[in-house]
Amino acid sequence: MERLEFENYEKFACKIAETFNSLEDEFGDVSIIVKYEEAKEIIRELLCLGYDIASINIHDEFWENYYDEYIVSVSNVNDSPSIWCEKFKRETGYINDNPSVAYVMDNCSSAIFKHIDSEEIYEVCVGENDLDEDSDNDEKTETEPSYMVNGKPVDKKTFNKCVSQFAPDLVDDKGNQSGNSDYSISVKCNLDADEALKIIADMECRMTHMNDMFR
Repeated sequence: MERLEFENYEKFACKIAETFNSLEDEFGDVSIIVKYEEAKEIIRELLCLGYDIASINIHDEFWENYYDEYIVSVSNVNDSPSIWCEKFKRETGYINDNPSVAYVMDNCSSAIFKHIDSEEIYEVCVGENDLDEDSDNDEKTETEPSYMVNGKPVDKKTFNKCVSQFAPDLVDDKGNQSGNSDYSISVKCNLDADEALKIIADMECRMTHMNDMFR
């Protein structure tokens, strides 16, 4: 089974329309098996393309207490492309469908495939790759802090060693606050060169000022 990936639901809806327009059978139809949130997005985009509504039976998951798949279908009604939507699962189980072409979202149950009778079935992913990439970047930002000195990346120990040149009693070589000190230092991660120099210069100025006060 071929997997298709789309950047957004607008492009997926355009693919659905393209597929439907290419059907040679005037009684042919295209089915999209989706969950509630995806069904809303697809119906909205198809309406924007000018499709009519034949019958739409979809309800909020919370109030309906229905969390299974819906079937969104496109077929001709009075020679006009029209949208149908209904629950794909009933009290007795999944209904059977025999569309000309079927698209199945990748978050649907694998149990539905034996209820789809079609020569063309595609698995669909919409926007997931971008989300995964962003999540990976966020995870790296959270779990892999970096330290910079004079614009060059260094490890935490080297960074603390540089800082301790201006406040030797405040930070030990393990990056811990000294128990003999009444002061603490907060070190920012992911600093650029200007920020690092500004912080170090500010620390030096503060220490010089403190030394002058207690002379």
